Amino acid sequence: MNHNFVLSPPHLKSLKTSPPSHFRLRDFTLNEDSKLSLAGRNYFAAQYGGSSFIVCLSEGGSSLSHTKSLPPCFVLSPVVEFSELVPGKLVSTTERSDSAIQASIAILPCQHTWSLPLFAHSPPPSPEDKDAGILLIQLLHAVKCLQACGVDSTLASMEEFLLCGDDKTSVPRLCVLPVATDKLTPRLTLCQCVSKAVSLLLPLSPLSPLLQSILSVEKLSSLSQAKSVLELWVWGPEDLRLNEDKQVALQRWLDLDRATCLHSLVCSRPPRLSSQDYAHLLFLVRTNAKCLADAARVLHDYRSTKHTIVLE
Repeated sequence: MNHNFVLSPPHLKSLKTSPPSHFRLRDFTLNEDSKLSLAGRNYFAAQYGGSSFIVCLSEGGSSLSHTKSLPPCFVLSPVVEFSELVPGKLVSTTERSDSAIQASIAILPCQHTWSLPLFAHSPPPSPEDKDAGILLIQLLHAVKCLQACGVDSTLASMEEFLLCGDDKTSVPRLCVLPVATDKLTPRLTLCQCVSKAVSLLLPLSPLSPLLQSILSVEKLSSLSQAKSVLELWVWGPEDLRLNEDKQVALQRWLDLDRATCLHSLVCSRPPRLSSQDYAHLLFLVRTNAKCLADAARVLHDYRSTKHTIVLE
């Protein structure tokens, strides 16, 4: 589902300041051909007052923004949410009659939206390796947050992950959707989930077999190790010569990169960080020279015995 419109801030402000009781679904013109079904919710491109939005419908009264205790960066924030009776065919993810069903309706800013498999397979263009790596880093951050919340599996379809962005030329933001617990629905462990995403997003990368090998070990540390390797591959220094002073050298590089990033942010003062910049900033804030050195050793050993991995 592609949305090629941009919502201006004044329209966002007017919706945010209006009470939910002010809205009805009939006020929005839905493009039913644009439907994207994920995690028991249907998403439609829509028009309201001459501006473009995404309308999300789900059966019942569950809030779209209620997603465990995840950081805000992984949570969809509706402009407004309300509830009313709507035709069943708009709510159900399968065909249903027009009988009225109570639905929760969330109005979202207009943007491109994809499921993770759809993003990986939809042309053009296919995501570049490093862009796909940043998307995988976002996924690893998200599943580690789920892990901290006591979640140990995801849907096998990966439907709880929604990608949002301006277009496919930039790395989209990964959001985690709330899903109902159903014991009959096929599920994957968190390591299996990330491994499947690696297969989708980096199918031809020489790094993929290494990541798959790390994630094949069902341990709490596997997600952290895979994330460290990916972060070093995406943002690490080009010269990774390993010697007895590697940790000292990596600490110097890290200090310099932190200072450079901070200086850039102070000078540019962006109104908001892109998904790439946010992921990079998290990496610089949370990593340390020891993690980098360990990841560098893993990459070096793998490159020496299996493949050539170019860090550039």
